[in-house]
Amino acid sequence: MKRIALAVGFWCLMAAPAPAIAGETVNGLRQGGWVVVEKQAQIVRRPGLPPYETMDRAVHVTTYVMEKGGRRKVCTLAYDSQLDTSAEECHNAE
Repeated sequence: MKRIALAVGFWCLMAAPAPAIAGETVNGLRQGGWVVVEKQAQIVRRPGLPPYETMDRAVHVTTYVMEKGGRRKVCTLAYDSQLDTSAEECHNAE
């Protein structure tokens, strides 16, 4: 029984999505001393996914420009209302 529990626990751990590295999130960057110098928020309307094709799907997109020591990063957070999912991505500003 103990082996089964360990195997199931291991499988759940391996199947779970990898957490984002703390420095690659808006909160992680803030904790690391980065400062938000610009923030833009918008709601993007997209067509619904089956079986809700007739309904609009709202995707909330927030973009942060962060700065530290003359370096800049851009982070984008997106929340899809229909899929109830969120995504966050940060990269160096060009």
